[in-house]
Amino acid sequence: MSGMEKLRKSNFGYVYLYIIIVIAILVYMGWFFDVFPLKHFNPQMVRMSPLTCTMFIFCSIAVLNIRSQGRNNILYCVVPAIIVFVAVSFKIVALISGMDSFIDTILFASKLDGNRMAPNEAMDFLLSSSSILLINRKSNLSIRIGQSLSFASFLVAVVAILGYMYSIRSLYVLKASYPMAMHSVICFILLAIGIFMVKKNKGLIAVISADKVGGKLSRRMLPFAVVLPIILGWLRFEMYRAGYISDEISVSLLIISIIVISSVLIWLYARSLNIVDEQWREAQRDLILAKNIAENARKAQERFLANMSHEIRTPMNGVIGTTSLLNTTDLNEEQKGFVEIIRNSGESLLTIINDILDFSKIEAGKMELEEQPFSIQSAIEETFDLMSFEAHKKNLELLYSIEHSVPLHYIGDVTRLRQVLVNLVSNAIKFTDKGEVLVKVAVDTIDNDMYDLEIRVSDTGIGIPEDKLQRLFQAFSQADESTTRKYGGTGLGLAICAKLVQMMGGTIGVESVEGKGSTFFFTVRTKLSPETIEQDPSTANLKDKSVLIIDDNSTNLLILSRHCEKWGMHITTCDHGAKGVEYAKVNKFDLIITDMMMPDMDGIETSKAIKLTQNKNAPVVLLSSSGKIDISFIGKDKLFAISLIKPIRLNQLSQVLDSLMANDDSPRSAIEKQDHHHESQINLASEVPLRILVAEDNMINQKIAVKMLQKLGYNADVAANGLEAVNAMKRQPYDMILMDMLMPEMDGLDASRAIRKMDLRHQPLIIALTANVMQGEKEKCIEAGMNDFLSKPFMIASLRDMIEKWRNSQDVLKKPQVVLLP
Repeated sequence: MSGMEKLRKSNFGYVYLYIIIVIAILVYMGWFFDVFPLKHFNPQMVRMSPLTCTMFIFCSIAVLNIRSQGRNNILYCVVPAIIVFVAVSFKIVALISGMDSFIDTILFASKLDGNRMAPNEAMDFLLSSSSILLINRKSNLSIRIGQSLSFASFLVAVVAILGYMYSIRSLYVLKASYPMAMHSVICFILLAIGIFMVKKNKGLIAVISADKVGGKLSRRMLPFAVVLPIILGWLRFEMYRAGYISDEISVSLLIISIIVISSVLIWLYARSLNIVDEQWREAQRDLILAKNIAENARKAQERFLANMSHEIRTPMNGVIGTTSLLNTTDLNEEQKGFVEIIRNSGESLLTIINDILDFSKIEAGKMELEEQPFSIQSAIEETFDLMSFEAHKKNLELLYSIEHSVPLHYIGDVTRLRQVLVNLVSNAIKFTDKGEVLVKVAVDTIDNDMYDLEIRVSDTGIGIPEDKLQRLFQAFSQADESTTRKYGGTGLGLAICAKLVQMMGGTIGVESVEGKGSTFFFTVRTKLSPETIEQDPSTANLKDKSVLIIDDNSTNLLILSRHCEKWGMHITTCDHGAKGVEYAKVNKFDLIITDMMMPDMDGIETSKAIKLTQNKNAPVVLLSSSGKIDISFIGKDKLFAISLIKPIRLNQLSQVLDSLMANDDSPRSAIEKQDHHHESQINLASEVPLRILVAEDNMINQKIAVKMLQKLGYNADVAANGLEAVNAMKRQPYDMILMDMLMPEMDGLDASRAIRKMDLRHQPLIIALTANVMQGEKEKCIEAGMNDFLSKPFMIASLRDMIEKWRNSQDVLKKPQVVLLP
């Protein structure tokens, strides 16, 4: 590393300032003790005035403290610079007005002997102090102007040096005023360098100090550009003055010398640049080669992932699909237990497979985010729907809280957001034996209409030791290896969450106290949706109604009371049944909400006691996390007006409460119909008669698909590959084709394209069946002319939902499809 490079990468610029201070102190000593050599370099040169020494010390102290913060910066940087600025301003005024007295004449009246601060010195100090004050600011424009002023001060000093070198007095003396001392000239040059170096990575000087080709070249060229003309000019002047050469010859030699030396320097630097350029070109070739290798590796990895996904999910479809079919048959309790074991094991294995594939997709760069409107409230409620069964088994409360000021509708990838939520809530349930899991949402406004959506998932579980926190988001890692044996898991979930959150422009972290619980929090960068995704149900009938809320869980009590207050209700809360009964004896309520699982008095006992008070006609809403309640307790004029299973959807709750206050039971009927739909199998064939073809090469999956369709009331034909499916369409029309993607002879994509090109009276509905869940797979299906996408493994409910999705689109089944082929 060259000397200039070492100087650039260090704080060696401060050394110049210390040299100035030392010179000034030595000159001071010369004035106090009348030591002649300290006041000037030789008897023929001008002495530095005491006032000039003082100003140099103040300027040096100011520059040394530019980087200090707060009070120190003001005290040791701003104040000294202002003192210099004011002092030299008065000095310039005094010189212009002809005054002969100033600070130096007062302090050293008997020793000055006509020495004063020179006008050009005063001007240099004015430029330097102004430069310091500007560079001390953070604005890049201020720094640029400050460095320009410092450069002007540097030029004034260089002109004075040339005056001394060429014996031209007018260059360092302004008219009949006092001359600038030689030590002053040196100190001004050092001061200018110190000012440049103090913020060498900002402003104009940043171009020169940059660690790039331009910066390196300028640092090598500048010393020669400044020093070379001065030295050559001085040599020419001295030779001419000594009479060795004439004026014309000296000028010619000067020009020739500059040309020769500059040409040599340019040749040397051009040679260096050629070497650097060749190294850069070689690096570019290596980079292109490495990029091609990486691209081939990525494609190989993509093919491997697609094949692995297909090979793993295809037999998994057989396992999970078979359990789905078995659950529709008559089984005794022992057989149901065996089927449940197979189902749980299959789904656990599928979760592990999904984690590994998701992690691999992210690492391969094959996961892309979607931009769609979504509701954060719906995302949380859908997460709770998936997790409620596991929470109910452990009697845990699943709760969420969204402040009223937080917007509900955003634009982003709700699928990936929900994936992170499901993972964090699932972990919270897994490591919590009693208590609650709480999701809280906050939002922070960012510039350009962007928002940081913050979600916190808190539990009352086992907690995490502080020394294990850093390992949580590493792949294949858990806080404690023993937890893998006790709780299971690949250790990939949180690593995937961290990568997904990073892709969504956010951060993820954790706070935990061992034995008391953990809080995982993450942010995603998003923007508001221009219109709401869904309309909130009316709550007009709830306004000014009084409600008694009874729940032993303080968090749930707080959340319910906040929402009832939002709906305009008057709220009374209590944390156990006995107190609720006492309130009911002395107060009249329009509505009562009670939890089921409470100590001492449960929801049933509490409601029975309340019915004996003046509130016997007030409808009671039961919230339960323990499963279904005896139906004899529920209904109009019974113990409970309605029972809702936790976790509660707030829109559903508001709809139920509003209908109760309006004496309308339609919401209850809607809820019952919804439950019935999810609990029973229906014969779709009677409602949507279809001719169905299953195109599948795997014999097990053929049988499962056909059996599932038979359970739904359909008889289906089978094609072993895409070519057979095309030929089958030529023989007879089909309303729907369940088309596997990977098949021999002709895959599902080519078969779909061929069918779409056929001249048919009406085109069939084509549903892709694929075990490949890589990014872009669904888009490929749509481009090939398919109508929808069903990923393996799938259960009978998924197939039923797919048919029901299209049951109201009869025109799709009876009219020719308009498909744009690629």
